[in-house]
Amino acid sequence: MKKFNEIYWRTLAKVISIRIVFTFVHTINTFIVTGNLIMGLKVAGLAFFVNPVLYWLHERGWNIWQWGRWEHDKRKFNEGNWRSLGKDMSWRVVITGSNFFLPYFVTGSLKYGLTIMGLATLVNMTIYFCHERLWNLFSWGRETKNET
Repeated sequence: MKKFNEIYWRTLAKVISIRIVFTFVHTINTFIVTGNLIMGLKVAGLAFFVNPVLYWLHERGWNIWQWGRWEHDKRKFNEGNWRSLGKDMSWRVVITGSNFFLPYFVTGSLKYGLTIMGLATLVNMTIYFCHERLWNLFSWGRETKNET
């Protein structure tokens, strides 16, 4: 049986690429809700340090589970849409707390914290899914091993 694996460097590259996008989105979401760009930058700044750790652990955890992966000639292995959707949903569970507590901590407002969390849920699920599908196109950092 084959085991499909993503190396740590690929995970790190995914952390960096999603963090760039999400930092921008955190800033804009908070600005839209509060009307305050400085608050947006503060939320994004905190998230820049907290959320990559969560993302790394989430990615490495999913790397252990082989569901939704199959061998592919050009990319070593492929990951299906259902796997990406599963990762998206489980990421939403992991990150929702951060999407509430960081804005709440910065603004001091329960209303802003909940509103930003709701907006992040709608926007970031689409971004996360598209990010996963885009990374699926690249074979760099993937390896296939025979398990005995």
